[in-house]
Amino acid sequence: MRRLAHSFCFVASLMTTCSASAEARPQLGRAPALAVESVALATPTARHRDVVRREQVFHGLPVLGRGVVTWGALEVHDVERALPHNVRPVLSRADAAMRARPFSRAPIDEDDARLVVHAGPRGGTLAYVIAPRRAHGLPTAPRIVVDAVTGRVLEARDQIKHASVLTYPENPTRTPSPALLPLPFATSGDRLTSADLMGRSCVDRGGTRTIAFAGATRAIRVCGLEQVALASGAGDFVEPPRPEPRLGREQADAFAEASAFFHAARVLELFRVLDGGTEVPALAERPLELVTSLRIAPGLLEGDLDAAGALDAELVSYAGAFFLPGAGASEGETFRALYGVTRGAVWFGQGTKVDFAYDGDVVAHEVTHALVDATLRVSGWRLTEEGITAEPEAIGEAIADYFAAALTNDPVVGEYAASESAAATAALRSIDGDEACPRSIVGEAHNDSRVLSGALWRTRRALDESSRGAFDAAVYRALGLSPGRRDLGFEELAAFLRVALRAELPSAEPLLEQELARGGILPRCSSIVTLAPDAPLRAPVGWFAAPGTDATAEVIAPGMMQLRTEIPPGAGKVTLAFAARRMSPPLFGREGTPFRPVVLASWDRPIRWSRDGANEVSSDASARVVPEGGASLFAELDVPAGARVAYLQIANEGEGDGAYDGLTVSFGAAEPRDVDAGAAPDASSSGESVSIGARGAGCTTSRGRGAVSFVALLVVAVMFVHRRWRLA
Repeated sequence: MRRLAHSFCFVASLMTTCSASAEARPQLGRAPALAVESVALATPTARHRDVVRREQVFHGLPVLGRGVVTWGALEVHDVERALPHNVRPVLSRADAAMRARPFSRAPIDEDDARLVVHAGPRGGTLAYVIAPRRAHGLPTAPRIVVDAVTGRVLEARDQIKHASVLTYPENPTRTPSPALLPLPFATSGDRLTSADLMGRSCVDRGGTRTIAFAGATRAIRVCGLEQVALASGAGDFVEPPRPEPRLGREQADAFAEASAFFHAARVLELFRVLDGGTEVPALAERPLELVTSLRIAPGLLEGDLDAAGALDAELVSYAGAFFLPGAGASEGETFRALYGVTRGAVWFGQGTKVDFAYDGDVVAHEVTHALVDATLRVSGWRLTEEGITAEPEAIGEAIADYFAAALTNDPVVGEYAASESAAATAALRSIDGDEACPRSIVGEAHNDSRVLSGALWRTRRALDESSRGAFDAAVYRALGLSPGRRDLGFEELAAFLRVALRAELPSAEPLLEQELARGGILPRCSSIVTLAPDAPLRAPVGWFAAPGTDATAEVIAPGMMQLRTEIPPGAGKVTLAFAARRMSPPLFGREGTPFRPVVLASWDRPIRWSRDGANEVSSDASARVVPEGGASLFAELDVPAGARVAYLQIANEGEGDGAYDGLTVSFGAAEPRDVDAGAAPDASSSGESVSIGARGAGCTTSRGRGAVSFVALLVVAVMFVHRRWRLA
């Protein structure tokens, strides 16, 4: 029996929708109202327009990701009921900082630790949140959560939203001729500054900045951030584009600074219009900084501080773009401090062929990440009964792509930036596809986001042109309805979207429901894939992701999909063959133990992961694991008599992330074996629990009824072939 961990409900004047369980998620329907009088809430904080958020507090400590959102007569309650017995930590801040240090390249001090109530799948836990503040120079924002009683690391993840060469594109390819276009709002003086935005460029003047690292101070080569775009006598910014993106010392690109500012202003104006035209867009802090032509010291990403500090070193272009949260959230100060930035900022680098600030798609995408950071606040992995999913960050990527596409009324994102890739694809992404759960899911946020963005775009496309603005407004409005749950899932955002549509465009709700169902999001995004025997399964893009225990803070990291295969009559063995690889770089540069696949099997019903108690299986059986050569592996398992369906999943016991592809399930006859009358009973029929981990996520099964009265879960450790995996 699961204990009541938190409560989640919609409360409106004419309708109340509530759900309360350890895995409570928003549902639509009638249920008793949730009383929140006994729940302490912080002073109301205005979100945007008439939406107000009140954070839950417990004995003066914030309960992360829990609270109440009010919008007119509608209230969304997501409050934690299972709270700690007291708020007296066993660990000191210094102890918590020590336990967090292996997960961060940036130096960690005890002053970086803040006592909170961490609301997780098992309820509220007294914990320290550690966000390093001292400069180290990497474009990274580590956030580590440590249990204040046991010292266990509950969470370790990077808060940066990255736009790599293939992720966050630009569009000079679609509109190759520069045009003089008006800004949607005025700037201050002759520089690119307004109440909402400020543009600056990274200019290499040969400077350094001294930082503290590993008990010593080091001088690191940095560029200075300057406003180089200057208005002409007519008040316009008319600097021409550079023929190639690379910059040397003392060189600047004023066109890049102006381009980023224009496209950021354009998307903020869209958000202002969607919010009714009178309110400023939802941003955590203003002005949002836009830094173009980003360059970093050589060797910095590799940890070579000697090379990074050489005075004659030439700065290296950063081939990508990303949004980094501001100082108010105590996240990302390590990188901001190196460049003297104190607020949230979007950073744009340069590749060998493209400048990311030139492309409106990239700029709109990244500025939307700033909006998501101020509203949804999603990040990291989400644990479900079926396994693990990248849905929280996929939601952020989907919303960023959707508004970048809505701004131009074009679902193709990234034609220009795609030319940076050696693959020379026509574009980075199109959100006008037919991606669906589970067949399109690989565990990578940008790829998986197309399931949601595709459903949104197909709904928008089906509407007449006069209704599309109202639909965009509903999507924008839905973002503000989340109390701040970081591990938000697709179906939860779908609930917010449907509520917002009832207010903005009721006629579109059935269309959206239809597309969400078509995309497999409703009733939920299942991770179970049906696979015929001897039919290889390959990832639709790249490889299937296998996050490690560092990324998930679990003893064993669940897999991101289950294979469902019919067992042919007479089969006595099942074999799962696949190719495996190690991913690079490891989390925060920490080496850790490598990807260590574990094959889990369940008969006649899906594998179920429990979020409470220790890792346990109902029974265990032996299996033979054989390397096939190269990166190929296979696991062979005995099939119990009478079993008709096999469910297989690849989990990860290693600390590092991995990936796999080319999965093939095959069956064979059972090999005869001698049975010793005095031997112990076979584990597959004993029904005894077998521990596969002392703490963390649990993989459990329950007895069935009828001819097959049990579900045997086979746990098979799949080891690497005998070679050292190189970091790609």
